[in-house]
Amino acid sequence: MTLARDLHIHVGQALLVVNRVEGELSPVLRQALGGLEIEVAGIIPADPGVGEFDAIGRPLVELGVDSPAAQAIEALAEKLLHIPTLTKAQLPGLAVSNRSRQ
Repeated sequence: MTLARDLHIHVGQALLVVNRVEGELSPVLRQALGGLEIEVAGIIPADPGVGEFDAIGRPLVELGVDSPAAQAIEALAEKLLHIPTLTKAQLPGLAVSNRSRQ
């Protein structure tokens, strides 16, 4: 946020996404995040599938519903956009989640 202010860039809302998290956040990291002046919007777990897909140039949207990273990203998108993720029936030809919504 300091950089945005220094450059006179208006940022409506800044959020932090913690990425590639192995297991639970450590107490030290939790404390550090709590001391920031920015809301933690989500945590994306480490997912070997992301690295595998990246290495072969395969799109991450094809990770599938079993991918921990894909699940976390979908939940984050729903939270931030306040809309449910579209299903395959709604977007034919795209690899998106078809999990039922609660």
